[in-house]
Amino acid sequence: MRVPFRHKTLLSCTIPSINPKNSNGKTVAPWYIYIVENKLSHYYTGICTNIERRFEEHQSSGPKCARALKGKGPLTLKFSCKVDSHSEALKLEIWIKKLNKPNKIKLVNNCLCNAPLRNTLGEDKNHDK
Repeated sequence: MRVPFRHKTLLSCTIPSINPKNSNGKTVAPWYIYIVENKLSHYYTGICTNIERRFEEHQSSGPKCARALKGKGPLTLKFSCKVDSHSEALKLEIWIKKLNKPNKIKLVNNCLCNAPLRNTLGEDKNHDK
C-alpha cells in the first residue's frame, strides 16, 4: 500500500544552510523547483541545480530542452523556489504537478493556502526573459 506524500506544514523557500554538505563531506549544490509558462499559457514544472542555465536550455529549444516546451516559446519563468535537497525537490515537484491549473496560479502568486513552499522569484532578481 502506498503512503501518500505528506508535506511539512511549511517548507519555506528560504536560503538553505550555507555550503550544505553530503555524508561524504562534499559541498552539495542547492536544488530549485521552477514553473515555466509557454505561449499557450501552459505550465511546465521542473527541478534543477542552476535555474538560469536550465531556463536558457528551455529557451534555446536545443537538445536539452524539455520536449513539452520545444517550439512553444516565448517562455516565461513564473515560479522558483530553492530547497535543501534533491529528494525534497522531487517530492515537491510531484506535489505541484498534481495541482490543478487554478491552484498552480495561486501558488505562483503566493495565494495558495497551506502551500508547503513560496515563490521567491521576485525576491532576488527578475528571471523573466
